[in-house]
Amino acid sequence: MENQPAKPQADSVLHSRQSIETTISWASPIPPPDALKQYDAILPGSADRILKMAESQTAHRIQLEKKVVGGDSTRSYLGIVSALIISLAIIAASVYLISKGYSWEGVSLIGIDLVGLVFVFVYGTRVRRAEREHKAEMMSQARPH
Repeated sequence: MENQPAKPQADSVLHSRQSIETTISWASPIPPPDALKQYDAILPGSADRILKMAESQTAHRIQLEKKVVGGDSTRSYLGIVSALIISLAIIAASVYLISKGYSWEGVSLIGIDLVGLVFVFVYGTRVRRAEREHKAEMMSQARPH
């Protein structure tokens, strides 16, 4: 008997499968027009519902931003008024101390008050500048190149 190559049997034959996956995405809350048409073809009225949902979300976001900006303005105003009241109280206390003969203590208290006010002003200016630079950097990274 001679060695003959074995014939492949039916269960030893390899079958290959190939699958293709397509992913579609968009940056806007509203799908592109073709996708809206497809949604509407599957479920009539769904394109209108998607647009209303996007409009509602936009209105909600605008309302939240208005609250944040208004709250920031109120806090800023209250901070300035509080600083004014505290500074005036310290100046009044300093004048009182000086009038009672405690001139060194009164002048020191005014000096400490002024140093504190200058520190808060300089620190606040630096923080706001750093925030603006950070926002500008984030915006430049978000733009398509």
